[in-house]
Amino acid sequence: MPHVDAAVKLGMTATIHLSEASTIQTARIPASALLSQGRGPGVWIVNPDTGQLAFRPGTVNHYTERDAFVHGQLANGDSSITSGVQKLDEGILVRLADAPQEDAR
Repeated sequence: MPHVDAAVKLGMTATIHLSEASTIQTARIPASALLSQGRGPGVWIVNPDTGQLAFRPGTVNHYTERDAFVHGQLANGDSSITSGVQKLDEGILVRLADAPQEDAR
């Protein structure tokens, strides 16, 4: 937990007070889409016009069994890479599986 005092020990009990829901927009993504290479967590996003990859940093709010809830430089409708993220680099050209293929005649 961030900002925890050193006096807090495992097994202690606490009373917590919940605040109102945050207005920060959060994206639910597969946890496998997250990558952290010393710059903090983020996601590889595919530019729909060029097919180039861009790394977008994000902050993880929480995890579920398979997903992560993230906010940051993500926009509604962004396409992200969900597997093999550790093998990618900025600017690599990719083609989305559902994108139309060019005629190879």
